[in-house]
Amino acid sequence: MDMQALGLPQDPDSIRQLATWLMNVADETAPTSVTAREPKEEPRPASIETFSAKPLPDARHIRKILRHRDMRRKFFPDELFGEPAWDMLLDLTAACVENKRVSVTSLCLAAGVPPTTALRWIAMLVERNIFVREADQTDRRRAFVRLSENGMDAVAAYFAKAGAHGHL
Repeated sequence: MDMQALGLPQDPDSIRQLATWLMNVADETAPTSVTAREPKEEPRPASIETFSAKPLPDARHIRKILRHRDMRRKFFPDELFGEPAWDMLLDLTAACVENKRVSVTSLCLAAGVPPTTALRWIAMLVERNIFVREADQTDRRRAFVRLSENGMDAVAAYFAKAGAHGHL
């Protein structure tokens, strides 16, 4: 497809903004659709358990936060709000609540930073026992990332505290 002939943007930032906008429109018009932050999530096998001592926040609330964070990019330079770890943490929290698996590739997209940067953050968060990286048993080229029990507990505690004080 010739993007220039269609009058579509060609620079990476504009393309990313257009894709995010389109996914947000799709998300708003179809409540069960998949948002821009989770393009390749898959349902978790029944054998995967998710639990936290505290309840996790509603996935719709998390997705709304993520859409608002994406919207900032339309008005401000990306480097003003670079928080790839937080974006990934929010994305994995929503996926956990929705009982979906998130591929490493999808999580890198959710971070909104270059893949090498996102991969460094994923490795650091795995090392700190906030994320767990799991190989795909059917496709050795792919891996999934999920919140660890420690990660779930920390997210639940944060949202419980932040929600109680109206800071969401």
